[in-house]
Amino acid sequence: MDNRSIQIKSTGNEDFKLAMILACSKWGDRSKFKIKGYRVVENSLQLYQFDCAEMIKLPYDLDVLDATNFAWGFIEKTDCSTNEPDHDGDNKKGFCLIADEWNQNNYFVSITPIWAMYGK
Repeated sequence: MDNRSIQIKSTGNEDFKLAMILACSKWGDRSKFKIKGYRVVENSLQLYQFDCAEMIKLPYDLDVLDATNFAWGFIEKTDCSTNEPDHDGDNKKGFCLIADEWNQNNYFVSITPIWAMYGK
């Protein structure tokens, strides 16, 4: 399928690992999956599999595990772009992962820190 699109909003490192595995599952054999570069746009980390003029080239290619750890570090160290929601419940930092194969910017996946909201 050439126009596959995935959006996952969740919290926690384990959920993030599963989201990254799902996002790269189209390649079947994950050993063929490599990230060559990245860029940060409006609080979102974009990861690139193929050379692109917009990206910052990494010193070496990242496999799935390395890319997951790199992106999780970004989530942990980057503030959410919106103020913490004020509601009758709790908030926790989470993530939004978007993998849209027909995006206009040639990135493989976009990862944004978000607020996860929990009711009473």
